[in-house]
Amino acid sequence: REAEHAEAPVLVALLERFEARVLGREATLGSHVDDQEGLALPVAKGGGLAGEGLVVLEPQRGARVAPVSFSEAAEIYEVRLLLDPVAIAQSVSAGDQSFVDEVASAYRALTRRHASTAAAHDAHRAFHLTLVSRCPNRLLVDQVALLLEHSQRIQVALVTAGHRKGDAATEHRQLFEAASTGDGRGAAALLRTHLQATLAAVRAAGAV
Repeated sequence: REAEHAEAPVLVALLERFEARVLGREATLGSHVDDQEGLALPVAKGGGLAGEGLVVLEPQRGARVAPVSFSEAAEIYEVRLLLDPVAIAQSVSAGDQSFVDEVASAYRALTRRHASTAAAHDAHRAFHLTLVSRCPNRLLVDQVALLLEHSQRIQVALVTAGHRKGDAATEHRQLFEAASTGDGRGAAALLRTHLQATLAAVRAAGAV
Protein backbone atom coordinates (compact mmCIF):
# COMPACT_ATOMS: atom_id res chain seq x y z
CA ARG A 1 0.00 0.00 0.00
CA GLU A 2 2.92 2.36 0.73
CA ALA A 3 4.25 1.59 -2.75
CA GLU A 4 0.87 2.58 -4.24
CA HIS A 5 1.00 5.91 -2.41
CA ALA A 6 4.55 6.46 -3.63
CA GLU A 7 3.44 5.80 -7.23
CA ALA A 8 0.49 8.20 -7.05
CA PRO A 9 2.44 11.44 -7.77
CA VAL A 10 4.18 9.72 -10.68
CA LEU A 11 0.84 8.61 -12.14
CA VAL A 12 -0.63 12.09 -11.74
CA ALA A 13 2.38 13.61 -13.52
CA LEU A 14 2.11 11.09 -16.36
CA LEU A 15 -1.60 11.72 -16.73
CA GLU A 16 -1.14 15.48 -16.84
CA ARG A 17 1.71 15.21 -19.36
CA PHE A 18 -0.26 12.88 -21.60
CA GLU A 19 -3.37 15.07 -21.39
CA ALA A 20 -1.22 18.02 -22.43
CA ARG A 21 0.00 16.02 -25.44
CA VAL A 22 -3.59 15.24 -26.46
CA LEU A 23 -4.79 18.82 -25.99
CA GLY A 24 -1.69 20.09 -27.76
CA ARG A 25 -2.46 17.74 -30.65
CA GLU A 26 0.92 16.01 -30.27
CA ALA A 27 -0.87 12.71 -29.62
CA THR A 28 -3.31 12.11 -32.47
CA LEU A 29 -6.83 11.05 -31.57
CA GLY A 30 -7.24 7.35 -32.36
CA SER A 31 -3.49 6.65 -32.62
CA HIS A 32 -1.75 3.91 -30.64
CA VAL A 33 -0.01 4.86 -27.40
CA ASP A 34 3.70 4.18 -27.29
CA ASP A 35 5.74 3.88 -24.11
CA GLN A 36 8.32 6.56 -24.75
CA GLU A 37 6.99 8.56 -21.82
CA GLY A 38 6.40 5.61 -19.48
CA LEU A 39 2.71 5.45 -20.21
CA ALA A 40 2.50 1.65 -19.84
CA LEU A 41 2.26 1.98 -16.05
CA PRO A 42 -1.01 3.93 -15.78
CA VAL A 43 -2.50 2.03 -18.73
CA ALA A 44 -1.64 -1.32 -17.15
CA LYS A 45 -3.36 -0.33 -13.92
CA GLY A 46 -6.71 -0.39 -15.74
CA GLY A 47 -7.49 3.08 -14.43
CA GLY A 48 -5.31 6.09 -14.98
CA LEU A 49 -5.45 7.10 -18.60
CA ALA A 50 -8.34 4.76 -19.37
CA GLY A 51 -10.26 5.95 -16.32
CA GLU A 52 -9.78 9.53 -17.45
CA GLY A 53 -11.20 8.68 -20.86
CA LEU A 54 -7.92 9.59 -22.55
CA VAL A 55 -7.18 6.11 -23.92
CA VAL A 56 -9.07 3.03 -25.01
CA LEU A 57 -7.71 -0.34 -23.90
CA GLU A 58 -7.70 -3.03 -26.60
CA PRO A 59 -7.12 -6.72 -25.69
CA GLN A 60 -3.75 -7.95 -27.00
CA ARG A 61 -3.28 -4.69 -28.90
CA GLY A 62 -2.32 -2.30 -26.12
CA ALA A 63 -3.98 1.11 -26.01
CA ARG A 64 -4.80 3.98 -28.31
CA VAL A 65 -5.68 7.61 -27.77
CA ALA A 66 -9.46 7.73 -27.35
CA PRO A 67 -11.17 9.06 -30.49
CA VAL A 68 -13.93 11.61 -30.25
CA SER A 69 -17.47 10.30 -30.66
CA PHE A 70 -19.38 13.21 -32.12
CA SER A 71 -22.71 11.70 -31.12
CA GLU A 72 -21.56 11.58 -27.50
CA ALA A 73 -20.05 15.05 -27.88
CA ALA A 74 -23.40 16.40 -29.03
CA GLU A 75 -25.06 14.86 -25.97
CA ILE A 76 -22.50 16.56 -23.72
CA TYR A 77 -23.24 19.97 -25.23
CA GLU A 78 -26.99 19.37 -25.13
CA VAL A 79 -26.70 18.82 -21.37
CA ARG A 80 -24.38 21.80 -20.99
CA LEU A 81 -27.03 23.94 -22.67
CA LEU A 82 -29.42 22.94 -19.90
CA LEU A 83 -27.02 23.44 -16.99
CA ASP A 84 -24.42 26.10 -17.82
CA PRO A 85 -26.82 29.05 -18.40
CA VAL A 86 -28.56 28.36 -15.08
CA ALA A 87 -25.23 28.19 -13.25
CA ILE A 88 -23.83 31.38 -14.75
CA ALA A 89 -27.05 33.33 -14.15
CA GLN A 90 -27.02 32.41 -10.47
CA SER A 91 -23.28 32.99 -10.17
CA VAL A 92 -23.28 36.44 -11.76
CA SER A 93 -26.33 37.50 -9.76
CA ALA A 94 -24.64 36.44 -6.52
CA GLY A 95 -21.22 37.79 -7.45
CA ASP A 96 -19.48 40.53 -5.48
CA GLN A 97 -16.43 42.64 -6.29
CA SER A 98 -14.08 39.75 -5.60
CA PHE A 99 -15.98 37.72 -8.21
CA VAL A 100 -15.63 40.54 -10.74
CA ASP A 101 -11.90 40.71 -10.00
CA GLU A 102 -11.51 36.93 -10.44
CA VAL A 103 -13.41 36.97 -13.73
CA ALA A 104 -11.21 39.83 -14.97
CA SER A 105 -8.08 37.89 -14.01
CA ALA A 106 -9.32 34.73 -15.72
CA TYR A 107 -10.25 36.73 -18.83
CA ARG A 108 -6.78 38.29 -19.01
CA ALA A 109 -5.24 34.84 -18.71
CA LEU A 110 -7.53 33.59 -21.48
CA THR A 111 -6.65 36.38 -23.92
CA ARG A 112 -2.89 36.47 -23.46
CA ARG A 113 -0.55 34.56 -25.78
CA HIS A 114 -0.08 30.98 -24.58
CA ALA A 115 3.03 28.82 -24.69
CA SER A 116 1.08 25.80 -25.97
CA THR A 117 -2.33 24.68 -27.15
CA ALA A 118 -2.75 22.79 -23.89
CA ALA A 119 -2.12 25.99 -21.91
CA ALA A 120 -4.76 27.78 -23.99
CA HIS A 121 -7.29 25.04 -23.24
CA ASP A 122 -6.46 25.27 -19.53
CA ALA A 123 -7.07 29.02 -19.59
CA HIS A 124 -10.36 28.49 -21.43
CA ARG A 125 -11.52 25.95 -18.86
CA ALA A 126 -10.48 28.23 -15.96
CA PHE A 127 -12.40 31.16 -17.43
CA HIS A 128 -15.63 29.19 -17.75
CA LEU A 129 -15.25 27.73 -14.25
CA THR A 130 -14.69 31.20 -12.80
CA LEU A 131 -17.88 32.44 -14.43
CA VAL A 132 -19.94 29.87 -12.48
CA SER A 133 -17.87 29.95 -9.29
CA ARG A 134 -20.43 31.92 -7.24
CA CYS A 135 -23.38 29.68 -8.11
CA PRO A 136 -24.81 28.64 -4.71
CA ASN A 137 -25.80 25.18 -5.99
CA ARG A 138 -22.52 23.28 -5.60
CA LEU A 139 -23.90 20.11 -7.17
CA LEU A 140 -24.74 22.10 -10.27
CA VAL A 141 -21.25 23.60 -10.33
CA ASP A 142 -19.69 20.14 -10.00
CA GLN A 143 -21.72 18.85 -12.95
CA VAL A 144 -20.78 21.87 -15.06
CA ALA A 145 -17.11 21.31 -14.21
CA LEU A 146 -17.32 17.62 -15.11
CA LEU A 147 -18.94 18.30 -18.47
CA LEU A 148 -16.42 21.06 -19.17
CA GLU A 149 -13.62 18.57 -18.54
CA HIS A 150 -15.16 16.18 -21.07
CA SER A 151 -15.45 19.05 -23.54
CA GLN A 152 -11.70 19.63 -23.75
CA ARG A 153 -10.83 16.88 -26.24
CA ILE A 154 -13.94 17.70 -28.27
CA GLN A 155 -12.65 21.24 -28.74
CA VAL A 156 -9.30 19.87 -29.96
CA ALA A 157 -11.11 17.82 -32.59
CA LEU A 158 -13.23 20.80 -33.67
CA VAL A 159 -10.18 23.05 -34.03
CA THR A 160 -8.55 20.39 -36.17
CA ALA A 161 -11.66 19.96 -38.33
CA GLY A 162 -12.34 23.71 -38.51
CA HIS A 163 -16.11 23.38 -38.18
CA ARG A 164 -16.91 25.98 -35.51
CA LYS A 165 -18.57 29.12 -36.82
CA GLY A 166 -18.70 32.45 -35.05
CA ASP A 167 -16.09 34.48 -33.20
CA ALA A 168 -15.30 32.70 -29.94
CA ALA A 169 -13.01 35.55 -28.82
CA THR A 170 -15.86 38.08 -29.14
CA GLU A 171 -18.22 35.69 -27.34
CA HIS A 172 -15.77 35.39 -24.44
CA ARG A 173 -15.38 39.18 -24.25
CA GLN A 174 -19.15 39.60 -24.12
CA LEU A 175 -19.39 37.02 -21.34
CA PHE A 176 -16.69 38.87 -19.42
CA GLU A 177 -18.53 42.17 -19.82
CA ALA A 178 -21.88 40.73 -18.73
CA ALA A 179 -20.32 39.13 -15.66
CA SER A 180 -18.48 42.35 -14.81
CA THR A 181 -21.70 44.38 -14.82
CA GLY A 182 -23.73 41.83 -12.86
CA ASP A 183 -26.00 41.00 -15.79
CA GLY A 184 -26.88 37.40 -14.94
CA ARG A 185 -29.70 37.07 -17.44
CA GLY A 186 -27.55 38.54 -20.22
CA ALA A 187 -24.64 36.26 -19.33
CA ALA A 188 -26.94 33.24 -19.51
CA ALA A 189 -28.20 34.24 -22.95
CA LEU A 190 -24.66 34.83 -24.21
CA LEU A 191 -23.43 31.52 -22.86
CA ARG A 192 -26.36 29.72 -24.46
CA THR A 193 -25.42 31.23 -27.84
CA HIS A 194 -21.76 30.34 -27.26
CA LEU A 195 -22.60 26.69 -26.53
CA GLN A 196 -25.10 26.46 -29.39
CA ALA A 197 -22.35 27.49 -31.83
CA THR A 198 -20.14 24.70 -30.53
CA LEU A 199 -22.98 22.18 -30.62
CA ALA A 200 -23.66 23.11 -34.25
CA ALA A 201 -19.97 22.55 -34.99
CA VAL A 202 -20.08 19.15 -33.29
CA ARG A 203 -23.08 18.11 -35.35
CA ALA A 204 -21.43 19.36 -38.55
CA ALA A 205 -18.25 17.46 -37.77
CA GLY A 206 -20.23 14.29 -37.07
CA ALA A 207 -22.03 14.59 -40.39
CA VAL A 208 -18.80 14.64 -42.42
